Amino acid sequence: MTKPASRREFLKMAAALSATRFAPPLALNLAALGESAAATATDYKALVCVFMIGGNDNFNTLVPYDAANYAIYAQQRPAIATAMSALTPTLLTPATALAGGEQFALAPALAPLLPLFNGGQMAVLLNIGTLIDPIPSAAAYASAPATSLPPQLFSHLDQRSFYQAEGPIGNTSGWGGRIADMFAAGNGNSLFTCISPNGESLFLTGLNTGTYSISPTGGAIPIQSIVSPLFGSSSCQGVMKSLTTAQRTATDGSLANLFESTYAKVVSRSLLGAQVLGASLPATTVTAFPATTKTNLSAQLSMVARVIAARNASGIGAMRQVFLVGAGNFDTHNAVVTTQPPLLSDVAVSMAAFHTEMNALGVQNNVTSFTVSDFGRTLNSDGDGSDHGWGSVHFAVGGAVNGANFYGMPPVLPPSLATAGPLDVGRGRFIPTMAVDQFGATLGSWFGVSDTDLLTIFPNLVNFNAGTRNLGFMKA
Repeated sequence: MTKPASRREFLKMAAALSATRFAPPLALNLAALGESAAATATDYKALVCVFMIGGNDNFNTLVPYDAANYAIYAQQRPAIATAMSALTPTLLTPATALAGGEQFALAPALAPLLPLFNGGQMAVLLNIGTLIDPIPSAAAYASAPATSLPPQLFSHLDQRSFYQAEGPIGNTSGWGGRIADMFAAGNGNSLFTCISPNGESLFLTGLNTGTYSISPTGGAIPIQSIVSPLFGSSSCQGVMKSLTTAQRTATDGSLANLFESTYAKVVSRSLLGAQVLGASLPATTVTAFPATTKTNLSAQLSMVARVIAARNASGIGAMRQVFLVGAGNFDTHNAVVTTQPPLLSDVAVSMAAFHTEMNALGVQNNVTSFTVSDFGRTLNSDGDGSDHGWGSVHFAVGGAVNGANFYGMPPVLPPSLATAGPLDVGRGRFIPTMAVDQFGATLGSWFGVSDTDLLTIFPNLVNFNAGTRNLGFMKA
């Protein structure tokens, strides 16, 4: 008799299919039918993903400051380079200096994050991006088979999907949701495990855990025709609730209609969420979140802070939570010098205020926020903007972060388009030296996921040396 595969074994097979780009949606959906995995947690922890949608220009986010590299940067970006004098106030001084005297400064608009870096609560990840296998050089990239490269490189939709799911378009779960799957059963109410004030998210969709969408200003989103009189009639209101939440069964006791049943469950879940969260959510935060000018990121993070403040309330009882917030318009093909700074300012003031609020709540060591984006941009400018790139720079913020340091190695900048660097695949598109899998696995390890389960959650992690799977930017 053939021994049935365990859920974990099946998930590993599903992950392998994902890595080879064969039928991942079917595999992951079937895996979701298995019983829920469970990991115990005795303390509270939360991950907060800040998604800069559109492909943030990394070279005008973290700018070369040493003379040699700044000269190359300025030569490659004559119309969009940040002036050296403007960078001096935000020069980063890491605890461990980079080799060769390389230096970097934050974009002036990111100045609110400088105290976090200097205080050891922010780490900078250099040259991180989507990878299936390590790619050591541009020559290796040129000869690599398609199955070892992220699909449709430099495509917004494909790379945004890969950043969230660690696989191509068609995957039905993201790594934030898969991490949450491990802990949802340990929460008082699994509904409040994966939460987004920015709409539905692949990143937060697990095999057994879904995104609970909330409003960035009002919290729980009510279904007005059920929570208030419909057409001015309480009777109509009651009928509407019965119609949308009833579970009809056939004569044999089975569900009469799967779609109808699923809809009823979604409505019932929404009503329960609104009732519980509405009664528990504090009216305001202790910290003043400044209004952001180009995005509603500050409002989103303020709402996340209020939800975290309500974590111990009756009906919630959260031990582990994963959040996603997002801001758009980072696709700066044009006018980067006027478009990007206000967007970066929004990110900086919002994340700094959020960290201050976590301190006020006493959970600064229990909550880690981090940035991601579709991809980086080209070092070479295309007039007053930049094109789609690959490797990028990102930040991790929190009391559990091994901050005041850079992680990874910056790419060697080519002095001209005619002289490519060793990781340059064209126009200053640099092969990442750190994979999103490694980034997520480092966060997942801090969150409490075992090394074995990390290999399941991150399907490409097995392709990287065991000694490099944890990037070290989180405290044990």
